[in-house]
Amino acid sequence: MVHIIESGVSLIRNVRVLLVVISVFLLTGMNDAKASENVDYYLTVGESTVTNKESQLQINQSADQVTFSLLKDGKMQINEINAQMVIEHATFMTINEQPTLLMFLRENSLQNSLIFKQFEIVNGTWKETFVSKAYPHATYNIEDGMINLTYTDVSTDKDTMNQVIYNISTKVSESPRNGMLKSITNNDMGEYAVKNNIIIEEIGTNPTDAELNEIFTSEAQKLGIPAEIVKAIAYQEGAWAQYWPLTSIPITHYTNNCTPEKAAEKNGSILAWDQTNVKLGYDCIGIGVMQVSDWRYKKSEEKEAYIQRLKEDVRFNISEGLKTLKEKWDFSKSGTIPTVNDNNPKYIDNWYFAILAYNGLLERNNPQTNAKAYQEIITKHMNNQGLLSISPFPTDSFDTTLQDGYLLRFSTKLIETPHSLTLSKQEIPVGSFAYSTQNGVNIRNKTDISSTIGTLAKGQRVKVLGNVNKDHSTYKVLYPNSRENHYYFLPVQLDNGTVAYVASSYLMPEKKVSVLNLSGKRRYETSARISNVGWHSDLAQTVVLGRGDLPIDALTGSVLAAQKGAPILLTESTNLTAPIAKELSRLKPETIYILGGESAISTEVEETLRGIYPNVKRLNGVSRYDTARVVGNEVASAQSISEIFIASGSETSPDALAIAPVAGMKKVPILLQSGVKLRKETKLFIQEHNITKVTLIGGEGVLPLDLNSQLKDAGVKTIDRVAGKDRYLTATAVATKYFSNPNGVFFARGDQIVDALSGSSLASKWKQPILLTKSTSVPKNVQVYLKEVNPAPNVNYLGGISAINEPTRTHIETLVWQ
Repeated sequence: MVHIIESGVSLIRNVRVLLVVISVFLLTGMNDAKASENVDYYLTVGESTVTNKESQLQINQSADQVTFSLLKDGKMQINEINAQMVIEHATFMTINEQPTLLMFLRENSLQNSLIFKQFEIVNGTWKETFVSKAYPHATYNIEDGMINLTYTDVSTDKDTMNQVIYNISTKVSESPRNGMLKSITNNDMGEYAVKNNIIIEEIGTNPTDAELNEIFTSEAQKLGIPAEIVKAIAYQEGAWAQYWPLTSIPITHYTNNCTPEKAAEKNGSILAWDQTNVKLGYDCIGIGVMQVSDWRYKKSEEKEAYIQRLKEDVRFNISEGLKTLKEKWDFSKSGTIPTVNDNNPKYIDNWYFAILAYNGLLERNNPQTNAKAYQEIITKHMNNQGLLSISPFPTDSFDTTLQDGYLLRFSTKLIETPHSLTLSKQEIPVGSFAYSTQNGVNIRNKTDISSTIGTLAKGQRVKVLGNVNKDHSTYKVLYPNSRENHYYFLPVQLDNGTVAYVASSYLMPEKKVSVLNLSGKRRYETSARISNVGWHSDLAQTVVLGRGDLPIDALTGSVLAAQKGAPILLTESTNLTAPIAKELSRLKPETIYILGGESAISTEVEETLRGIYPNVKRLNGVSRYDTARVVGNEVASAQSISEIFIASGSETSPDALAIAPVAGMKKVPILLQSGVKLRKETKLFIQEHNITKVTLIGGEGVLPLDLNSQLKDAGVKTIDRVAGKDRYLTATAVATKYFSNPNGVFFARGDQIVDALSGSSLASKWKQPILLTKSTSVPKNVQVYLKEVNPAPNVNYLGGISAINEPTRTHIETLVWQ
């Protein structure tokens, strides 16, 4: 059997797009590798048959699916259906006197990724012996027993050149190729063009960024697509450009790969570069700002005119690209992608899987294995360039599989997101009131939007005088002239009658607080959801693992979690709970801290983790009080400390929970106490670390006054106390003392802390307090706090409806605006 082995190296280069050469060497029998006559197939829609001696390849393909059968002596031996793929090229070859079939499949997506497969006759039967990775925007040559692939590899953080060698041989001899394919750019492009007698025809210039912003917005509106999505995709793919600057055309790549000979050879499946400045894709397929590639399936009599229009008409190019995105949205109707919420296209969150499919239903876009999946990058652009606040999509809420080894499939068909949805700003109607989403929003002069005449407070209302749905002769929407700014300016009227402009990103149609529900079926799923939200794209290097059924250890571990930038996950004592295993697999942490002894989390769980992750460290003491001391020592090992918090060690007390976000922010350990005598573990810690300040959390009923003198005897100079008459007042006292007008507040059920404890590390990360409420009502002191906090904070619920019911939530969300 012939084997293909892959090796690779990575080099970094600071350019926007790099071209990468990958060579697939046919080492064994290289001189004997040859293509037989009349056994090549090139992209054709419909039915085709290719015959090679006793074998037949039967193909039937449409624009988005191919079925092929491989027969030998008239008997079917392989039959496949490949959705979202087409066979671009298939060729029978003889390698080392053995029949071989190489098949190149192109994915129908924005990246036009290429996959190649190898089939061989093994023991008299055709077998698939190799499937390559997917290469975005790839081109390829087959020459002298070698397959050369050129593809782009672009990251939002850095551009990486990967060089890989595939060897086909019975005895592998491999070495990574060094060097780099030079991309002709600014300095030498002109010299290269002159030297090679290449004359560039400038067939168009890019519209201004303001003009493009308007085109994206209006064309998206025609199809009912949120314009924010369209702008982010165009920003990622084409940098808002239909045409190359004359000094940046990748001439060497075009002249080597997008040649008239290859275009003719492939029967129209790629384009020959026409020596113009239109942005032809590196795959010789995509055209213009939206990299439209559907021209391949047009009838021959209309194809040429269609291609020319894609090159010369920017608005047409954009509208054609958006039709493809709309087709991906409709995939939910067939169950190809999940439906999100009620599938209302006006809400950006509901397009998550359509954006994924637009780039390709491949493993690279599986968010459970790739935090930088395409749809996550597009969401990041919408938040950064569009100034939106789209909550992370709950990627822990669905399961994925790979069909045929490459195609992403979803067993979950309906997903309901646990957060407030983001309405496309184009849906704010004329004549309605809209409300500022935050403090300090600029009010811009109606005659000169570059100058400001004041600011809006969060929740302040304005009357909308115009929007993108209707052309108003008096009040028109205006667009910033920058590809970095994806919003537009809406004409509005203030309550005092002043007419001005406000950026669309900062307006919402209802005076409604942003809500995030952090809950799962059980406490384990809740902790996984919190981790998924809080460490969604910035994956944690460290995880703190606590026992779920008696979680006091996890609360004292919140300081360590904050110090390490880590989430707190809860597991069963004797079993690594499935949702936790799944979340750990997503995070891929370098270090896992286990809190508590073997009775808390068993050695079996520890050994399971050690078999997967490089560094597993257990922090345990002889009791919860001693474990708190050990955790404190771990915190102190990385920094000097002079202060500690002391809270009740009772698992029913929420005081440690209330102070946990503060302790995490300040990197101050939490020690635990019970009874009237200062515990020896705490006293030892104070003396070992020369602690000079102690803050007691809770009233004298749980932390007696007698502790003060004992703390002074131990060497403590400053003793403070934060407390209220009950647990609810203690939590609000902590919030009042340590948080000044936070941008968000976490709410937990006051009589049961288990759902909330995993939220302590996230509250610390977001610098927000944890308040306690009753399940069926909001305590009076909490009402007072919410009325006084300014501006109105976002609300994050720790636990489900059974923890805090709907009427109580409605009351909380109303209070923050009062």
